[in-house]
Amino acid sequence: MHLRSIIICIALFLGACIATAMSSWQEICAPDKPTPKDSVKRVHLVHADSLYHDIKVNRQAQILVKKVRQVEFEHDGITLVCDSALFYQSSNRFDAFGNVSMNQGDTLSLTADTLYYDGETRLARARAGIPDNVVLTHVNTILFCDSLNYDRFSELGYFFGPRGGRMTDR
Repeated sequence: MHLRSIIICIALFLGACIATAMSSWQEICAPDKPTPKDSVKRVHLVHADSLYHDIKVNRQAQILVKKVRQVEFEHDGITLVCDSALFYQSSNRFDAFGNVSMNQGDTLSLTADTLYYDGETRLARARAGIPDNVVLTHVNTILFCDSLNYDRFSELGYFFGPRGGRMTDR
């Protein structure tokens, strides 16, 4: 009888240890705080006059075209309009072409000829077909350059190219 009581106590002790370990493991694997990956918002297509898929042009992208009104996207507080785009909905990104304009509230605007945007990393890569045609405006400061990578997560822009950039500020 005494041996049976010892075995039951050991079994209960091991069960308690396993339950505690499982509880700790669940906290590690599924924390209450959302991780950056958990908080990724989807890029939303707001408007396109024409939407189609042509595997000869691109297997993964939907092709969006302006006829009257510009193509419009929304993502996490920004609005982007352009003449046409390739929308990679499954990978949460798009490539925008022609008269590209990105606005974030009334403090930040970016215009370019082409813009590649990734909704997962919130990185916008703006490019110009002609010199100084990428224009970043932030409050009273204006940057003119040929190429710009703008990281929305850290709110930092990196401009580069053979001509550098030109900045004006009141």
